[in-house]
Amino acid sequence: MHVDEQYGRRLGAQLREELDDVHAAPDIVSILRRQRSRRAWRIRAAIATPIATAAAIAIVSSLTGPGPQPDGSSNDSVQLQNVAYIKAQTTRALSQATNYVIYSETVYSGGRIEQWNDPATQRYRNDVYSVDYDSFPVGPDGQVQVPSNPGPPVLFQSHSASGPFSKRDVVSVDYKSKTWHRDHETNAPPPGALDVTDPDSVEKAINNGRFEVLGDDVVNGVATLHLRISPSGGTGPAMNPADHASARGDGIDLWVDEKTFLAVQSAKIVETKKGPVTTTTYTWLPRTDENLARLVLIGPPGFTQEH
Repeated sequence: MHVDEQYGRRLGAQLREELDDVHAAPDIVSILRRQRSRRAWRIRAAIATPIATAAAIAIVSSLTGPGPQPDGSSNDSVQLQNVAYIKAQTTRALSQATNYVIYSETVYSGGRIEQWNDPATQRYRNDVYSVDYDSFPVGPDGQVQVPSNPGPPVLFQSHSASGPFSKRDVVSVDYKSKTWHRDHETNAPPPGALDVTDPDSVEKAINNGRFEVLGDDVVNGVATLHLRISPSGGTGPAMNPADHASARGDGIDLWVDEKTFLAVQSAKIVETKKGPVTTTTYTWLPRTDENLARLVLIGPPGFTQEH
């Protein structure tokens, strides 16, 4: 087995353990199916998290607008409104995102993923930092034996994508092998895939889930509302556990700014584990030239382009 594939398999196994219900964007999935296994393993491990967290932001933002309150209600609570109001809030939240470059940082046990997303131009870029699993021994059971202090994460991969689903250009850089490559995606998303830019798709996700307001909280000095979305208790059809592992009872906690209702932080909660599996923080940046430049990814000097 090629060393890159071994490394990718080890990292992929670790991320699947940490992020077992997080799925890559539909266009990326089909790219991987068409690529050689070595390249596929490198990409697959890196690009899952931001897509699912972006979906969660869109869903919760659509439900947390102030809206009219029933008589006698407290300012400390946010009431769910009727279906028409939820639809209106969904549209408002999704259109609002185009005013920003959204920076997010997702932290998991083996590293972190930094992402810049520009909904207005349908572009994103992420940088994946990971501990060097390839340097750790493999036990008799085939599992990587990670020491208690594996060392700081290092920049492992970067990925960028531009364009709508089915017409998306992807650039990937692998810093370990000092290679980079381009791909062009032409396949349509699979049926049932969540498109966070499509209000109908997001509304379907809302109807198939359960939304809760857990109370007020302060995150990084920001007054927030603590929210939770989980796949059970919705008004729509029952969710197929094969389609979403969190149907086991897992959920996503989100904290949104009390004034703007933009996401401040999210945490992936897994019922079978203690504490959050991943934590993501969000910064909503103005669409300046400097911030938009963070979305650009090209092959670094001295790196070999793969075809």
